[in-house]
Amino acid sequence: MECAGRAISFWAYQTTQNLHYQQYLYKTLSEKYSALWARCDQINRDSDAKVNSLCEKLESMTASRDVLQRKNDELAEAFKDKSRKLFQTQELYTKVKRKAELGRIERAASDAVDSSLRSV
Repeated sequence: MECAGRAISFWAYQTTQNLHYQQYLYKTLSEKYSALWARCDQINRDSDAKVNSLCEKLESMTASRDVLQRKNDELAEAFKDKSRKLFQTQELYTKVKRKAELGRIERAASDAVDSSLRSV
C-alpha cells in the first residue's frame, strides 16, 4: 500500500511539474506570438505607409508628366508655326530677289540696246 501511495504521489508530482511546464510553454509562446504579431502589425503599417507614399508620388509624377506633355505639344505647335512662317518668308524673299534680278537684267538689256542704237 505504501508503494502504491508513493507511486500516486510521484504521479501527482509529475503531473504538477508537467502542468507547470505546459504553463511555462504557454506563457513563452504567447509572448513570442504577441511580439511577432506586433512586429507583423508594424511591418503592415510601414508597408501601407510606403504604398500610400508611392501612390502619391505616382500621382504627382503623372500630373507633372501631363503638364510637360502639354508644354511639349504647345512648343511643337509653335515650332511648326514658326517653321511655316520662316518658309513663307524665305519664299517671299526668293520671289523679291528674283524680281530685283529680273529688273536689273531688263535695265541692263535695255541699256545695252539703247547704247547699241545710239552707236548705230
